[in-house]
Amino acid sequence: MKQKKLTVTIGIPAHNEEANIATLLRSLLDQKENVGSLKKIFVYSDASTDRTVEEVRRIKSRKIELVQTKRRLGKPSITNFFFKQSQTDVVVILDADIELKGRTFLDQLILPIAKKKADLTSAKVMELAPITFIEKVLRTSMTVKRLAFEDYLSGNNMYTCHGRARAFSRDFYRNFLTNPDVASDDAYSFIMCQQMDYTYQYAPKAVLLYRLPQTLNDHLRQSTRFFQGQKQLLRYFPHAVIQKTFYLPTSLKLRALFTFAIRYPLSFIAYLAIIAVSKAKSVNSSTHSAKWSVASSSKALR
Repeated sequence: MKQKKLTVTIGIPAHNEEANIATLLRSLLDQKENVGSLKKIFVYSDASTDRTVEEVRRIKSRKIELVQTKRRLGKPSITNFFFKQSQTDVVVILDADIELKGRTFLDQLILPIAKKKADLTSAKVMELAPITFIEKVLRTSMTVKRLAFEDYLSGNNMYTCHGRARAFSRDFYRNFLTNPDVASDDAYSFIMCQQMDYTYQYAPKAVLLYRLPQTLNDHLRQSTRFFQGQKQLLRYFPHAVIQKTFYLPTSLKLRALFTFAIRYPLSFIAYLAIIAVSKAKSVNSSTHSAKWSVASSSKALR
């Protein structure tokens, strides 16, 4: 007997995403639908001041619903909106500055949910070819770290639960506690998945591409948000839970560092310097919100 397709709603929070939003929407509308049936794509323009709204309106489809706000809300609040507005079997939350690899991305992302093996999934994220030296260093570090992340627990860990692309089962998103105003909303969703006895599964065959920051300042914005996000999680979970969530075996860390240092010595030294500056900036940062500054150099994918 042929398995019934899962109905799917896609939610895209968009703050000044004119560079890529139209391309992403076309790609989503062109996806194959063997596992899922796409019912609606919400694009929520979060106080955009560029041509995001105009670019969305260029794509003519009844499946696309544009929502606008003049007051900045941030990704967690917008994700809450998507959950409240959805009735489908699955809700997929996507960043706007990504490129889907292939026409089976959505099917692969929701397949573990269709097989009743997961309630939360996340895609494999791959970096586009670097343009600047900073981007090259960061890409090398991501390539090495990804090997460790995919090795640990067969990839079913917090480090593969990327906010760029996640799928939530109806049971999970309907019972999911409201997303708080934290920068690490992906880590928050992963922890809540475990706390509520749901299952997370990495979906490495669902591949997306994204642009790393091309300047040091843009990377520092993103890195500061990551470090601050971990601190913010302590408002909602015990320290022991955070430690367990961000745990990575020492053997994997050492192997990744050794590989990085031996194969890419120049990038390794540069990366250590970047990390030191990032941590210092994070300590002195007063950022306590998900309404972060945009890293503009990562928005133009091509």
